Amino acid sequence: TDAGIDRSKLQGYQDEEFTHAAVAALVAGGQADVGFGVEAAAAQFRLGFVPLAKERYFFACRQETLALPETEALLALLRGAKFRALISGLAGYSAPGAGEVLTVAEALGTR
Repeated sequence: TDAGIDRSKLQGYQDEEFTHAAVAALVAGGQADVGFGVEAAAAQFRLGFVPLAKERYFFACRQETLALPETEALLALLRGAKFRALISGLAGYSAPGAGEVLTVAEALGTR
C-alpha cells in the first residue's frame, strides 16, 4: 500500500463488523490488530486511538417543520446543558453548534 503496510500481516484485516463497538471488542480481544472506529468505542475498551478524520452530523428538515412544537422541543434539548454534558462525556465527540439552525449553504460553508 501507499503507507508500506503489508495487509496480509494485519490480523483481522479481511473481517468486517457492523458497529464501532464490535471493532473495538475484536481489537481488545486480540482477534484483530487494528480497526477503523470512533474514539468513544476505543475508550470503552481502553484502546489507543489515532484520529484520522472529523465528521459533522446534521438533522435536516423542511423550513416549515421548524415551527412545529416537536421540532422546537428537540432544538431546546440540543441547546440544553444536559445534552452538552452528555456529549462532553463521550470521548472524541463535541457539539459546539448543537441546536443552531442553518441553511444547507451555511452548513457547508458555501454562502
